[in-house]
Amino acid sequence: MTELSVGKIFYRLRLVDLDHSFTYSPVRWIELSDINLTNNIQVFPSPFYNELSIQIVSSKDQLVIIDITDIFGMLIRESSHQLYKGTNFISFNDLSNLTTGVYFIKANFHSTGIIIKALKQE
Repeated sequence: MTELSVGKIFYRLRLVDLDHSFTYSPVRWIELSDINLTNNIQVFPSPFYNELSIQIVSSKDQLVIIDITDIFGMLIRESSHQLYKGTNFISFNDLSNLTTGVYFIKANFHSTGIIIKALKQE
């Protein structure tokens, strides 16, 4: 994709109903400059107990908003962080009060979001 000379890729979805009728979604786009904003995100340890760390390798200085949600979509924690070009570490402490189960860590960049699943242990 980095070989394309355009700045955006436009797309829309064709939504087909059970009776075979269809509609189209609104047109959306992907900024090609956002595709390589991060080339690596890792969440560890998984499973976690009290502390969860996120490693983000960023290709440029940028802001990221991290959301931690439970399996029902309820927001557990949200925080914003300034990333710098290279490897960045973000830690969340005092998570021992969370119930055992699956949680989703979403890294929200300018116009892109990446979701990673993490497991909470007792």
